[in-house]
Amino acid sequence: MFRFTHSHAYPGCRVTVGGAAARGRGTAEFSDGSVVPCTYARTADGRIRVTVGAYTTQRRTAIARKTWLLAEEADGTWRVARRA
Repeated sequence: MFRFTHSHAYPGCRVTVGGAAARGRGTAEFSDGSVVPCTYARTADGRIRVTVGAYTTQRRTAIARKTWLLAEEADGTWRVARRA
């Protein structure tokens, strides 16, 4: 499971990563309560590539399907590094 600190992902956004195996399917949860299916895979350098399905935020903003690269910071927190 991936919990994003905002209603959508963007570079620099913090993410809580819970129980992500090497690859699989899960959910992406956003701060507005939106829950979206996602797929993910760890990269060779330890990052996580996560693809979040299209969804509509609680304020009715349409968000297209996107793939993001997540990176772990030195303090153990995760952030969106960039679009993949």
